[in-house]
Amino acid sequence: MFLSTHALAGIIISQHVHSVPAAFGLGLLSHYILDMIPHGDEKLGAWVKAKLIRRFALTFLTDLGFLALFVYTVHVTGDWPNPNVALAAIIGAVLPDLIWVAYDAYRMLLIKHFPRATKIIQDVTRLESFFNHHDRLHRWFHAYIEKRLTFKVGLAVQVVLAGALLFVSTR
Repeated sequence: MFLSTHALAGIIISQHVHSVPAAFGLGLLSHYILDMIPHGDEKLGAWVKAKLIRRFALTFLTDLGFLALFVYTVHVTGDWPNPNVALAAIIGAVLPDLIWVAYDAYRMLLIKHFPRATKIIQDVTRLESFFNHHDRLHRWFHAYIEKRLTFKVGLAVQVVLAGALLFVSTR
């Protein structure tokens, strides 16, 4: 699911929760719950990796643009929450995908180019174990409902979901 949709869920959470830790935790939980909805972008990562710089920039800037539009809309028409609480909820809501991206970068860059560094990093930080556990957890939520959608249908699902979240956030 796109980061902007997850972030919008975080904004809604922050409109109803006034504690930074609670907002972060609920934002994190919302990420996994939303990922249970089939959303058709499972092959997007492979598409981006084929032409990494250009496609990553395109998807990231598009997602960031939608997030800015959502934040602006909520700010102008809705009840903008405490900024600290909103930031905590947004970070919690997008963190699992950021960890996934970090894991890909870790595997593609560090392990590929510095294979001996992997053992040192694992011995010192247990980073590889953390990434593996998170990857299994994230994939479990993604596969909970075993319905595969095409990218176009998944995009439509995400647009409808984002529209519904935006509507809820401004009421």
